[in-house]
Amino acid sequence: MDMLSTRVWEAAYSLEQSWQDTAEHWQDTTAAEFEQQRWLPLATATAAYLDAARPVEDVLALIRQLSVEDEW
Repeated sequence: MDMLSTRVWEAAYSLEQSWQDTAEHWQDTTAAEFEQQRWLPLATATAAYLDAARPVEDVLALIRQLSVEDEW
């Protein structure tokens, strides 16, 4: 995982922890709506980004490795 994806993962993890802490104290209809309409779509999109970024990062790492080898 490259630095950008690492940062995205760390930010998403931090946000999830904050939401979990908040959700424990916020047990009402508004909390349920927030979770369904805001939190779950964000978490799903972030996970999809990270899954999609992995193969791209692998290709970029390979390109970097090849370009370093070409410099020799």
